[in-house]
Amino acid sequence: MFSKIMVSLGLVAALSVFSAGVAEAKVCKSSVYKAPFEGRTAANLKVSAQTRARLRWQTRMTEKFGVKWASWGLAVDRRQSCIRSGGKWRCIAYARPCK
Repeated sequence: MFSKIMVSLGLVAALSVFSAGVAEAKVCKSSVYKAPFEGRTAANLKVSAQTRARLRWQTRMTEKFGVKWASWGLAVDRRQSCIRSGGKWRCIAYARPCK
């Protein structure tokens, strides 16, 4: 009797771990979306312009797909490009949103 209970508990534990792993699977959009930022930033730093571009990307993903798709940290194929011209930074954040 004790061994049947232990086997049952083991199966329940294994199924719980398996179902938790399935529930956490990441789903990503197939297209890369971009969001530009251009302008002067605090102390006119590149890192500030990059941050503003990422925030703009997050805002656009929230507007387009909802807040669950707006995490830069979960996104894949992330990249940013920046150039400085005329005392301003122009940065573009690119990524495929995931949830």
